[in-house]
Amino acid sequence: SSTARMDRGRLERFNRFWEELLQAVPDARRQAVEEAGAAVQRELNAQIGAAELADGAKGTVRTWQELRVGSKGGYAALSPGKGTAQPRAGETQHTWKGKPVSKKQVPRWLERGHGTRRPAAGSSRSWNQAGRAGVTRASAAGYVKGRQFYSWTKAKALELALKAADRVLSRIADEVDY
Repeated sequence: SSTARMDRGRLERFNRFWEELLQAVPDARRQAVEEAGAAVQRELNAQIGAAELADGAKGTVRTWQELRVGSKGGYAALSPGKGTAQPRAGETQHTWKGKPVSKKQVPRWLERGHGTRRPAAGSSRSWNQAGRAGVTRASAAGYVKGRQFYSWTKAKALELALKAADRVLSRIADEVDY
């Protein structure tokens, strides 16, 4: 009977290829998730920039957005950071139900919309000034429509994540050679 001869060099190359590939997969996953998160963050910043907000508010809301990646690289999440929204110079601290307004509340109100109220009698702000914020004069209590920058970004997130994963996989394919 004939004996099968084994080419040890080819077998060792084959084993090295699979070892390298299996080591590269977790790193590739994490890289893909990080790159997808960064792409989604760029899209969110573009959506905030396109929203009808004062220029100073756009920059402030953008700086509050934090990208978090899971410890094992399984997810990426964007959300406003923790802390209190600091007032501009010369303004008093804004409060909501007796507590300072947080960095999470402001983007939520901008995303979903919010009601307004008339300024107190004798206030330095007139009703006309409130009208610039999108409040209608016809109603006693107005409503500012939501800008929905998170919603528009969420609609594009899957497409951006797939493109990021494709870029990372092509880089890994170039590195691992058989």
